[in-house]
Amino acid sequence: MDVDENGLGAGADTLLDPIARTVLSESVAWRSSWHPDGSRHIVDGAFEFYVDGADATLLRFHGPDGDPRRILDDALRTVSVHGASGLRITVGLGTFADLDDDEVARRGGTLVAVVDVVARAVDASVPDSIPVPTDIAVRRVRTAEDLALFASISERAWGFAPPVLADPDFDVADPTTRLFVAEGNSSATCSVPGKPVGDHVGAGGYELAGSTARFWGAAILPAYRGRGAYRALVAARLRDALGCGARLALVHAEQTSSPILQRIGFARYAQRRLTWFPVPGQGNRVQGEQR
Repeated sequence: MDVDENGLGAGADTLLDPIARTVLSESVAWRSSWHPDGSRHIVDGAFEFYVDGADATLLRFHGPDGDPRRILDDALRTVSVHGASGLRITVGLGTFADLDDDEVARRGGTLVAVVDVVARAVDASVPDSIPVPTDIAVRRVRTAEDLALFASISERAWGFAPPVLADPDFDVADPTTRLFVAEGNSSATCSVPGKPVGDHVGAGGYELAGSTARFWGAAILPAYRGRGAYRALVAARLRDALGCGARLALVHAEQTSSPILQRIGFARYAQRRLTWFPVPGQGNRVQGEQR
């Protein structure tokens, strides 16, 4: 992996892509303070994290860039004070871009999950670039009733409320936060505006950050998975983003959705590896064990 002074890590082939540096920079800049219900959200010095059970998850490092080994040591000491016996961090981009595999292994790190950084240009080719089913309509959330439907679909599909709605500053009228619901009807066409048209199918959204559309994961109800609903939500958001002046669509994609996105015009530029480390002096836990 090649890593530069800005904490951007990527393979040599990726760096040949003309938009690669923009994608990687935008991925590093995309940060969230979301934390699960019931967890403790803590800001201690330069470290912002949450503690859920025995483990802390680092959300943001607010300090200056430096040796990732030193920063990790400081993070482990900090979360230990708050009772955590394990720490999860993102390796691959940003603060820990050049924490190499040997160092991870030396510290007893365990891979928890891999998220792909995938993106595509938003341009005039978008409207006709993705085949979508004709029996699914996607419309933008505009009212309180729409918002309640968005929340209901997301919770039914994921088992938890959509993180965007936990933001105390969220406003359905905010033009930079754009939510969508998908519904099924035999005569529907994708992205038809207006009133509900049939069965609930899925929900998704994105945040407009300058010229980048940051796509969140789409929630698809089980009965509609594998039937093109996810593609319909992606296509509708791309068209909307084009109309808003976006030039790049960026997704931090789970391994379930990344292959779909790569089949419909997105390219993978890097991976964000969620990695667990034991906190020294807190016993001999392994990842996944409870104290």
